[in-house]
Amino acid sequence: MSTRALVSAIVVAVIGFFAIPVIGAPIGFVATIYLFEWQRLRPEPAWPATKAALNGIAISIGVELATGAMIASLWIGALLLG
Repeated sequence: MSTRALVSAIVVAVIGFFAIPVIGAPIGFVATIYLFEWQRLRPEPAWPATKAALNGIAISIGVELATGAMIASLWIGALLLG
């Protein structure tokens, strides 16, 4: 995956975030990665790069959810014990 593809995917993700709130960023990022790799390699080899992008997004969302849950738990604990 080239730097140009990643930079383009990030730009499209930012635009997608404002065009379709919340889900536009991941959709734009993954679609751009797929299109760049499809142009470079054709459809079959482009799918593994797209799956890697999806995996990265899933890990990122999981970390954010876990962090948010931990912060909320600590806040509630401080309210109850404080």
